[in-house]
Amino acid sequence: MTECNHLQTVKKVFVDSEEYSFDSEQDMERFVKKLLWLIESSYGEDNFYREYEELTSFIYSEHADSLAFFLFTDGNF
Repeated sequence: MTECNHLQTVKKVFVDSEEYSFDSEQDMERFVKKLLWLIESSYGEDNFYREYEELTSFIYSEHADSLAFFLFTDGNF
């Protein structure tokens, strides 16, 4: 799966589902890109690739959900 597809998956899971909402399209795009970066980093650096066969599976995990929550509440995206 390409990075573009991963971006679409992150958007679908966390934005299109209305789990998180944003004041502007730009804020949403920054959030999705930063969240994907955090997910990819965590997947590799924290060895989640051993638990989840594919990055796409990890995007749907509670770990990725926690990353999204902390990114959104921190507001630094």
